Parts: sequence; C-alpha cells; structure tokens
Amino acid sequence: EVLAGKGLSVAFNLGKADVFPRESGKRNAAQHILDRLGLKASQAAALFDDDNDIELGELCGRAYLPGITHDSVAAAAARNPHWTVTKNQGVLGTEEALEALVALRESQLAAAAAPPPAAPSAPQKQAPPEPAHAAADEHIAWQW
Repeated sequence: EVLAGKGLSVAFNLGKADVFPRESGKRNAAQHILDRLGLKASQAAALFDDDNDIELGELCGRAYLPGITHDSVAAAAARNPHWTVTKNQGVLGTEEALEALVALRESQLAAAAAPPPAAPSAPQKQAPPEPAHAAADEHIAWQW
C-alpha cells in the first residue's frame, strides 16, 4: 500500500522484489505495443515463468509457462486454465512452447491457403464454440 500510494508497483522475480513505476512493467509494455500495432490482446502470446510475468500472461490470448517457479505462479495458472504449462521445464519447456506457436502459425497459414468449403446441401451439426479466450476469428498476429 505504501508503494502504491507513491505510484509504484512491486512484483517478484526469482524471489527478489522488483519495484517499478506503476505505468511500466511487462503488461503495460505489451499493451503499448499492441496499441501501436492496432492488435487485440487475444492476438498476443506470452512465454513466461515468474511472478513479474503474471499480468503479462493474463493480458495475452495465449500463455505458455515452461515450468512453475513459485507457489504464486501455480496459483495464477490455476486461475487461468487456458494457460499452457509445458510438460518439460526450463530450456526444454521454452522449446516446447515455441514449437507449439510455430505449429499454430503453420495451421493458420494452411487454413488461409485452403479453398473455401463448398456450401453444404443439408444442415450439418455445428461445432461447439471456442472458449472466449481463443475466439475462432482471433489469430496470433505475427510480427517478425
């Protein structure tokens, strides 16, 4: 509360406190980039692993954790069931998350290149809607 009254925020990284201006931080930086590019948060992906990353993960439409580093990260993952905790940890978990993002991008490119489906002749059963955090019309925006 003392820090908040002075316009400061605090997050923990590797068990150490990070104190920074309330207007900065990873979430605010990501939101600024999204705003500048005209993108929605649902089009962003985050790869993170510690307390100071939780707000960033909560902002993005897709979130990957290459391991749980702290009880607070585990609690945040429980509150956000759409987050993906990789099977591997550390560098191998990071590789797993990046491979998942590459596969997602490849499937998006394949879908975009596919010819439109023919109109059905009879009513067909509709697929259930996707969860709100991954709406069907939302795609990760790729900026290289």
